[in-house]
Amino acid sequence: MDCPDKIQINDLVKISVQRYQAGEKEALDDIYQHLTQFCLRVISKTCGKYINPDDDEAGIISNVILDALDKYNFDRGSFTVYLGQAVRNRTIDELRKEKRRPSVTVSSLDTDILSSRTEEAVFEDIIDDIARKQEIQAFEQLLVPFELDFGELVNVSPRQSKTRVQAQRAAWLIAQDSELSSYVITKGMLPHKLLEKKFNLNRSILDRYRKYIIAAMLIHVHSLGYLKPYVLPVLEEGEQWLELKE
Repeated sequence: MDCPDKIQINDLVKISVQRYQAGEKEALDDIYQHLTQFCLRVISKTCGKYINPDDDEAGIISNVILDALDKYNFDRGSFTVYLGQAVRNRTIDELRKEKRRPSVTVSSLDTDILSSRTEEAVFEDIIDDIARKQEIQAFEQLLVPFELDFGELVNVSPRQSKTRVQAQRAAWLIAQDSELSSYVITKGMLPHKLLEKKFNLNRSILDRYRKYIIAAMLIHVHSLGYLKPYVLPVLEEGEQWLELKE
């Protein structure tokens, strides 16, 4: 399972915008969900409160997206930035028309959100948050066959640093071995004897932290880039990372 990261989302948006402007109107279907989530985040930041798809403030999204697609040209830079600016401006206009103010004033918004950072960085952060959320959702689905959930991992994670490193190492070693990782994914359990024999792994660690090890292995196998830094073990001398592909 490939989970889109920020770069992949940006590439998808760029290609789909090109296709849309070339006459393939169905290309919008490929990115509409991403753009909608992005717009909701921009509106939320502008209003200073959480906005969900059913709120009145979200009613501008469809028209703004279509208008941006029609008016945008690639000389203006990133479409994401262009759309973000359009959504932000339209939101402020609507608030003024209704004689309402954002929970934070426009002037303080400029200071609090945009100071020392460009608008592009702000909108890129929003895309980054969206990609991270989608990766976590994908991970939650990967855990279902193992009767695990994301919240449970907090309780089954090793508390001591030394133990956590051993469990992380076990997960990484399994992920590096296609036969072992396939066994775990298919059987839903760890091949304890084989792991002890092949890698001299501690049986008690494998037993006690089975759920954590399986979850960490899935993160490696499915290349979940946002979650991977949390489960990377310390490599021993002579070892090196391998790029894993599903």
